Amino acid sequence: MMFCDHLDKFFPYTQVEITKFPEGSIKNPNNFIEVPVIKGSVPTMIKRTMEKLQDMVIEEKVTKVDYQMESIRRFSYPYQALEEAVVNAFYHRDYQSYQAIIIEIEPDCVRIISYPGIDRSISLKTIAEGERFKSRYYRNKRLGEFLKELDLTEGKSTGIPTIQEELRNNGSPKATFETDDERRAVTVEIPIHPDFLTEQRSGLQHGPQNGPQNEPQNEPGKVGDLEKIF
Repeated sequence: MMFCDHLDKFFPYTQVEITKFPEGSIKNPNNFIEVPVIKGSVPTMIKRTMEKLQDMVIEEKVTKVDYQMESIRRFSYPYQALEEAVVNAFYHRDYQSYQAIIIEIEPDCVRIISYPGIDRSISLKTIAEGERFKSRYYRNKRLGEFLKELDLTEGKSTGIPTIQEELRNNGSPKATFETDDERRAVTVEIPIHPDFLTEQRSGLQHGPQNGPQNEPQNEPGKVGDLEKIF
């Protein structure tokens, strides 16, 4: 899993499928952009998935204020929150399942769907609260040990708190977690920062604006951390 470039030959549909709905999957489901399917070893897929998300959804806004020296900086989506959600999808995936990891990019959120759902030892009430899932049952323990060596996971049930803390520090709403009664899939929705959602709505009302756009900023020590295994 960590070193095979054609992992899907042994575990079919071990891949990531990213779709962007510029106007929303409900408002205009026929308007979408499909990213080429991402395949490879697990670290390669994580790296390429994060590169795509960084290019497609992560923007930074800087606002200078009068009452302090430092500018106010916030991101549409904090990198670490997205990375934790993506890594969790690989960590807890059932590799015997013929289901890809699905990522849907909506105007107001990024939705990550993976299979199967959250273990039954975690109650639906705890899942709805979305704070911490206290389970010591790990579906892919050995994979988690490799991911820990890459500083991508801790294996201490800290992934969900990390996602929520990064969103809180960025001024973003909480992420939500859903699963069905049969625990067949888990859906994680990470909301966009409200400032960027307001900006999108303003753009729709006034039409496209000319001028430079905010470009995604590379945060130090992020995607590059995975380079050390290649």
